[in-house]
Amino acid sequence: MLSVLLALFLVPSFVSQEQRVVERRFTSELELATDSFEIEAAEEGKSVSQQGPRLQREEAFEAEIADTLFDDQRPPAKFTRFYRTVMSSLSLSGDGVPREKTASAGLEGKRVTFERSEGRYARSCEDAEVPAFQLNRLRADLSLARFLPPEDQDEGSASYTVPFADFFRLLAPLEERPRRPHAKTPSAPGGLNLAPTALTEPIAVLLWGADGELTVTPRARAEGDDLPRNAELAFRFEGAFDGSATLLAAGPGEAEDEVEFVYSGTGHLAWDPEDGRIALHCEGEVRLDESFKVSVEANGKEGHARGRLGMTGTLELEASEEHGE
Repeated sequence: MLSVLLALFLVPSFVSQEQRVVERRFTSELELATDSFEIEAAEEGKSVSQQGPRLQREEAFEAEIADTLFDDQRPPAKFTRFYRTVMSSLSLSGDGVPREKTASAGLEGKRVTFERSEGRYARSCEDAEVPAFQLNRLRADLSLARFLPPEDQDEGSASYTVPFADFFRLLAPLEERPRRPHAKTPSAPGGLNLAPTALTEPIAVLLWGADGELTVTPRARAEGDDLPRNAELAFRFEGAFDGSATLLAAGPGEAEDEVEFVYSGTGHLAWDPEDGRIALHCEGEVRLDESFKVSVEANGKEGHARGRLGMTGTLELEASEEHGE
């Protein structure tokens, strides 16, 4: 009899711990081209001014992530995240300077456990190849519910806004603040080896700390809509990025660098309150304007350079969320 009573008490507890899975997918595609590129360089009393090459920059990112939840808290107190797909690529082409790089951030196929303690998530991974510093930078909250209307807002009511801090998860679903180490390559004897930030930094790094917000305007369901609730999106984000720390590729020196940026556009948000599906699409124009100045000393010679770089193009973002059993 005792065993039967214990079983009756334990069943509800077991059911409350039933695992649920949330599947999320993030993609981005960036295309930029130089509008202007001017460089002035001086070395050993000689100076030259010239136009830089016209360059085409393409960047793509894809992440497929599955979260296994162990509780019903919002946000969950504990979950395990499987990074099914993590792939990024960056290519630079034009005037004889082809460059292409593809990477998986070392997370693809890895499983990381997030467990909240005193308001912050501790992260752990059974795979020792994932270093602790990378685990500590991982973004925990990836819920797309941040884009939905407030709970106290009626269906089909007025517009509302989403801050850039929440929008940024579309640009950087892996890390709270994305960073990428830069390899140093030696310069030619007595020369300068510049790597303008607008050409080399991932777009998520450049747009970090932007000002602005996303405006969401609900609308009635229209023919062709896949989900019952829909809204139109409009956004404008702008700001500046200091790239002086990564501008030089020639070793010790002094550098000043600023990249001013604007990303503005429109999009569409759709969701189903019944099954939790959410789909989001944004597309807009990116404008990057960089000005830089550097001074270096190599092989007993001093060199100085300054320049301006302007690039424009498009950035497309997509994200989706589905709740499994």
